[in-house]
Amino acid sequence: LAARIKRLAIALDPQWAARRYASAVRERNVIGYLNPEGTADVTGSALPVDAAAAACAHVEELARAAKRAGYPGRIGPLRADLYLGLLDGCWQHCTREQIIAELLARATSDTGDGADPEHPVDPEHPVDPDDPAEPPVGGEVRADGDGPGACWDGACAGGGSGVVSGGGMSGGAARGPGVEVRVGLSTLLGRDRRPGEVAGWGPVTAEVARAVVLAQRAAQWRYALTDPQGQLLLAGVTRRRPQAPVSGGGLPPCRGGIVELQLPAALLTELAADLDSCGEWAAVVADLATQYTQRGGGGPSGQDPRARFAGAGLRRHVQVRDRSCVYPGCRGTARSADLDHTVDHVHGGPTTERNSGPVCRHDHLLKHRGRWRLHQPAPRRSPAPRTTAPSWNDHPSQTPHHRPDHQTPTNRHPSDRRGGTEVSRR
Repeated sequence: LAARIKRLAIALDPQWAARRYASAVRERNVIGYLNPEGTADVTGSALPVDAAAAACAHVEELARAAKRAGYPGRIGPLRADLYLGLLDGCWQHCTREQIIAELLARATSDTGDGADPEHPVDPEHPVDPDDPAEPPVGGEVRADGDGPGACWDGACAGGGSGVVSGGGMSGGAARGPGVEVRVGLSTLLGRDRRPGEVAGWGPVTAEVARAVVLAQRAAQWRYALTDPQGQLLLAGVTRRRPQAPVSGGGLPPCRGGIVELQLPAALLTELAADLDSCGEWAAVVADLATQYTQRGGGGPSGQDPRARFAGAGLRRHVQVRDRSCVYPGCRGTARSADLDHTVDHVHGGPTTERNSGPVCRHDHLLKHRGRWRLHQPAPRRSPAPRTTAPSWNDHPSQTPHHRPDHQTPTNRHPSDRRGGTEVSRR
């Protein structure tokens, strides 16, 4: 609710929101203080949201890489160790591989017994692993979006430090990790100043969203076409980028991340009829119009419903559709969640759009181990689900997806006007 109110406030008076944001950022600071038990907290306040999100993404990226390399402890303390090591300069001239090697070498008994609630191992109910994000179609993204190469990992030509230096990695200027940003194409075209969104953080001003988008030319660029009611018609990726540097940036280029361009299909039709009015964005608009003409509305194609795991196309479509973890009240991003089968695959559930939904690791375990159940009467329409707590006689059941928590695009059927979440216990 707070995020929706903030979005409305930004949309009502974008100039006020921009002034308020700039004034707050001028008061940014870092403080440290002692806790009663003798530990300490280090806090940064009033930070630019794009830089703060990139910094957290960098810590998370390194932490998950260390876990994949065999780090035995819990990921929470691991994040804290990385946070301190990157701040105090001890890894200033270390590569990513050297940082991970040092973390593995210093892992001691204080890392625990290896049981990590965020990275569990459950042979009876294995959790779907996260597929790596799909790189931009065609590899390296040049001005026209076509050339060969591999720019997806941020190693393409182009100078500038990343948004966050991340400890001064060797091998040239460091490039900070990208974030997931969602913004209307009309805002990028300068037609309006509607707020964007940094996934997992909340609404941001149009200026912040535009700057993040232009810094992430090497990211995966997605699009979400909606109907007049805001329901998702088509989701996909585009290899095209603005043909020339666009004013309004200011952030150095970064690696990875996701840019999601949101627009109604009616607006796309209008823009495609007059590409000259789109300026540097003409190639992007033309590509989206071509894909919409060729594919029309509908879900992803090419997914084998008998497959155990979803392909990149289905995962991307569900992430765009549902926005966040589908468990009521959870705002974990869909990108960081597990892709759950509403009807479990082991029980005959197909790997399809209708039978898939993002569930964060915590809530995924509630389904399989905690024996909670979510009920959804109409797949794809995503009415607000109700949850059923476990009883001693219950058998673990299936978890449906529900309507997104964000404004656009929505997957809620226009005839369904129910709200709220019904919680019941058998």
